[in-house]
Amino acid sequence: MNVLKCWFLVVASTVFSGIFSVDAQNFGSVNSGPSFAKQGSHWLNLNLGLSFMNPNAANFDDPFLMTGENRRNFGIIAQPKFQVFIKDRLGVGFHLGTAFEEFENEEISFKQNKNNYFVGVQGEYYFLNLNDFFLMSSELDLGYHWMQQKVNTAASEINTSSSNYLKAGLSVNLNFVLHDDWVLYAKFFDVLSYTSSENNFFDYSKGLQLNNSLENFVNFPQFGVLWKLF
Repeated sequence: MNVLKCWFLVVASTVFSGIFSVDAQNFGSVNSGPSFAKQGSHWLNLNLGLSFMNPNAANFDDPFLMTGENRRNFGIIAQPKFQVFIKDRLGVGFHLGTAFEEFENEEISFKQNKNNYFVGVQGEYYFLNLNDFFLMSSELDLGYHWMQQKVNTAASEINTSSSNYLKAGLSVNLNFVLHDDWVLYAKFFDVLSYTSSENNFFDYSKGLQLNNSLENFVNFPQFGVLWKLF
């Protein structure tokens, strides 16, 4: 945990010092040109994730569950957000969402699914702009989650459990401006994360954790679209 705290301080200080040291000229075209990321603008944001990758065997108490060929996994995340820019390049807002994941191994008659519901707040800062087309941003979110997990095996009846937890995450978004009113992005989520319980949707360890965001993106890719309201 001490190592993770050190990593958190190093990475967070690097990210935020980079954010606030960006000269206005480097971001000038967003400040002076298109209306995107301008103070007072209001946006709707729809973040979606989809996964067909088999989960990590470490997420199960019995690694035998990952054996055999007749295994399948499906996961989906839907997270609508509302965001308002309180100053140029800095937006804050709130979100709600739902996530579902199902893993099944037909050879041993095992099936597990997770239903996750959450609500929270987020802040996002756009710190790099290239020709008013490609932008990078860092996003910090904090949410309250409720998750229900069901496990069905051949040897027992359905076992249902639920958990409530808090989760925070620091992510990096790659944004592509299609129009002043439309932006598409890819989300490398949870570079750093904090969860108050080990029973969480992504099976993170309790507490502060430094994650492989590239691996997260490959296993559960997330994309989104921003639409300007006014």
